[in-house]
Amino acid sequence: MFAVGVADQAQAADPTQLSRVLQSVVDMTASQGTFQGVSVGVGFGNGQTWLGAGGYRDAARTQPLSPNDQFRVGSHSKTFTGTAVLQLVDQGVINLNDTLAKWAPELKIPNSDQISIRNLLSMTSGIPDYLNAQSLHQANATVLQEWSNFSSPNGPYATANYTPSQLVQAVVQTPNQTYGTIGQMSYSNTNFAILGLIAERASCQTAGGCRSIETLVNDGIIKRLGLTNTVFPTNNLFTASYAENAQYVMNTASVYGGSNNTSYNVTFADPKVPWAAGAIISTAPDELVWLRQLATDAQGLLSPATQLQRLYAPIPGSIGGIPGRYGLAIYYMPSVGTGTELIGHSGEIGGYTTSIFYSPTLDVAFAVDFSGGQANAASWYPLYGATNLYGSAITSQGNFNSVAILWALERNLRIAMEAQGSCTGFGTASLIAGGSATCTGDSVRTAPITVDNGALTVAPSNRTIGNYVLTSDSTMTYAEVARPSISFFGSQMAGIDLTGGSTLTLQPGSIIEMTGVSSDAIRMSGSGNAVTVQGSILAYGANTVAIRGGDAADRVTIASTASVQGDVALGGGANELRVDGTITGNVPMAGSATRLEGTGVITGSVGGGGVVAPGPGIGMLTVGSYTGADTTLEVETASGGRSDLLFVAGPAALNGGALRVTAGTATDGVYPVLSAGNLTGTFASVTSTDRTAVGASYSSAGVQVATVNPISIDQGTRTAMLGMTRHLDTLEERASAFAGRSRPVTVAGLPETKGPTMTDTGGGSGSGRDIVNVVPRAPVELSGDRGAALWSKAFYNVGQLASKDGEAGANAHGIGIAVGADVAVTDSVGVGGMVAYHDLDSKGRDGSGAELESHAYYAGLYGVAQVGDYTMDASLLAGFGNNDTKRPTFVGGTLLQATGGYDDARVAARLAVSRAFDAETATLVPRLALSWSHLHSDGYTESGAGAGSLSVDSRSASQLRSEASLAVRRTFDVDGGILFTELRAGVAHETMLGGRDATVRLSGLGTAFGVRGNDADGWVFPVAARLETKAADDVGMFASYGGEFSSRYTDHRFNAGVRIRF
Repeated sequence: MFAVGVADQAQAADPTQLSRVLQSVVDMTASQGTFQGVSVGVGFGNGQTWLGAGGYRDAARTQPLSPNDQFRVGSHSKTFTGTAVLQLVDQGVINLNDTLAKWAPELKIPNSDQISIRNLLSMTSGIPDYLNAQSLHQANATVLQEWSNFSSPNGPYATANYTPSQLVQAVVQTPNQTYGTIGQMSYSNTNFAILGLIAERASCQTAGGCRSIETLVNDGIIKRLGLTNTVFPTNNLFTASYAENAQYVMNTASVYGGSNNTSYNVTFADPKVPWAAGAIISTAPDELVWLRQLATDAQGLLSPATQLQRLYAPIPGSIGGIPGRYGLAIYYMPSVGTGTELIGHSGEIGGYTTSIFYSPTLDVAFAVDFSGGQANAASWYPLYGATNLYGSAITSQGNFNSVAILWALERNLRIAMEAQGSCTGFGTASLIAGGSATCTGDSVRTAPITVDNGALTVAPSNRTIGNYVLTSDSTMTYAEVARPSISFFGSQMAGIDLTGGSTLTLQPGSIIEMTGVSSDAIRMSGSGNAVTVQGSILAYGANTVAIRGGDAADRVTIASTASVQGDVALGGGANELRVDGTITGNVPMAGSATRLEGTGVITGSVGGGGVVAPGPGIGMLTVGSYTGADTTLEVETASGGRSDLLFVAGPAALNGGALRVTAGTATDGVYPVLSAGNLTGTFASVTSTDRTAVGASYSSAGVQVATVNPISIDQGTRTAMLGMTRHLDTLEERASAFAGRSRPVTVAGLPETKGPTMTDTGGGSGSGRDIVNVVPRAPVELSGDRGAALWSKAFYNVGQLASKDGEAGANAHGIGIAVGADVAVTDSVGVGGMVAYHDLDSKGRDGSGAELESHAYYAGLYGVAQVGDYTMDASLLAGFGNNDTKRPTFVGGTLLQATGGYDDARVAARLAVSRAFDAETATLVPRLALSWSHLHSDGYTESGAGAGSLSVDSRSASQLRSEASLAVRRTFDVDGGILFTELRAGVAHETMLGGRDATVRLSGLGTAFGVRGNDADGWVFPVAARLETKAADDVGMFASYGGEFSSRYTDHRFNAGVRIRF
């Protein structure tokens, strides 16, 4: 619950309470630091006045500016000149319908008999501006260029030898001068130079006699109103403490005789050229008094009838590039942030700009004096309905001025004066402790809301405020926009302060604004806070942050419906930020544990620590710039050639950063993962989250990452190693068949007989059948006398390579044939040889699709010897393979087929020892074996996939296999023939001695990277079954099955063959 009930504080604010609102706007404005100073006065209808200032009085920026300092007010001097003329109208000396031909025929203005005093006052005379006229003294220069000459020894705007009549003469004498249409509003200083001359001439018909326009204004207006710090000067000096003006010239100095990007002191402008159109000096307090007289005739300087004519039927047009309506030396200007009209005048002279405007609906007067142009506004400065038309001009072309400040003051003051929200509070902090609350309506606060282990929901205000949207310099449209849900004002404060695992939810349509310097709209401290933004956050002011994370585990979600203006600082803790909406600002990432993810837009800089991860899922995160140092970019690939993308609109500096890839598909590909306006540096490390091989390629436009599933390269090595093991098995099988000699065995108490040659001695079922199931020590095919035998077999194999740690599996199958010879050297020694051909097809699964077609050729020898009760055999195998590869790979989202081919050389050897033990009905044969296999594969280059084609370096791999097994042998008499059987089971361990990895490069990218081969170290469980039969004395047939089972692969081989003895 609220410890301080904010709902009870919802009330209209008085001027005293509004002072912090106004000061916050001034502080926010001055914090930009791009101009020298701003002085502000605000006068309320009850007579109270607020004064404030920001920035500096002096060009050196060492002395704080005071709101009582004098400024040159420029064109709002026209309001004084116009009033002096209207006073003469009230005195009956001048009629608004009098013509120029009547009062100043000597000026020789074209159509002067049709141009009235009213036309001059309302800027509808069509007479061009003398500032743009040809100089009377300098060829190829305008009056403005001559006057504002930055290279003048007396300084800019310091000297220009013109009388008022000569200013008009310059217009008339300009070659090919173009005059406007009488009755159409066209802003021109010449109108008021002429009015000054007419006023001086008309004064001669009054009781006071002939007077200068300076005297008419100073005595008839300024002194009557008691404006002690206002003067129509006759020289370039001030009369009190004043604001110096250092005008910074960006890109137009050459036109005015200066240097670009240079500051010039333009404080002491000569008043001869601006004269009745812009020479007056004043202060913000004086301007407030003058503005109320100007807009409301508060002190009766004019008759009601004349005042009414001044304000009545203004003429539309462009005034200073802004749509307006010009009355009689006064104009109506839109307040773009409120959709209302203000009455007053602006002025500019050198780098000074001023705006004095009155809000009839608020009954509030505003005076804004500004020094230090040309200046750019900060990107965050509020421009409301002027953003689209003037945003770039004000933020990048040096056109920031007093009007933009006026708009911000009037809009925020209106928001504060009209607030009706439940969370409104001026100066009193509020607390939500351990409960929940909802802010409704439009609230204004100058103190924070603290949420401690509680929950706060901010709802839409459900109230609107008008906006004038400027569509051109003379047209605009009206629109209603949502009022902020909560507007915070203050410097070095938090708007909403979350602590102790609190939650904040900004509902769709809700808006939080923070105006001040070094403040946070939302601040988190403690741990476990959560912020969900579905609405908007707007932060205004230098070092003012939209959201500031703490040093613990906070989470911020910027939903797709959300927009945030201002930085989101994640802090140094394990904070997470998901951005699916828009952040117009920076996301500094100070901590290594911070994480940024999402598919939204961040216009500013990102990085400097932590993890940046577009997504989750496949998505694109857009940022303005990227700092890779100490930052890890995480990207994911997926089926269909899709991948995450970090889109960097501006520069991306990768130095010291890392790239981590999560392969969501086993299909290889080349993916754009970072696009940049300008890329510098490289990643310090490029890794994957599993065994997928990854490599990065860099260009000035971004980074592409290539992914290669290890199965694409590894299946050649793995199937070749397995093939050599199987062919060693064949050689050892032949050695095992040769080993030992037949030896008599007594069965069922009968006399000894000679092994398996025993047959039925009777013709029926008599006693001759008692001598069956003898137990041979050797297979049936070698029983009897030994000599030589030829054999051949055909085989078929099928198996799978298992997937592991991101490496796809593969399905393999093949056929082959082997032929060989066995030769008895002695009764205890035999040798044999073999040649074989093996055709194998392997294809990656799990989405890989990589294919291998291998044609392998082998030659092998074995030797076997009986040493006592032990049989020892040795086998040697050599061969080569011819391999063709197909590898699907995505390039630019298109699936291509990369094809290649390579040869390999294969060498393997095995040593084995076994011993036979006779059992009652069978022979048990334990066996130990040690095998070594070596494979050398040539390098090759693929084709057919463009930038996705691989070049694979040559490589060598070796494997050591140790094995222990137990065989059970038994011989059967079957219908007069003999059937030999063997069942074998064992355990083996395989160890890769080296060469499991490969080095590859993408031919289109030129980047080399490693492919980590399958970790072949592991246990294998081999099983085998064998049948042999003696079909005739010299002919035998055999069939066998061999299987290999492990967590890394399975393989089944089926063999059938025949042998012929000699």
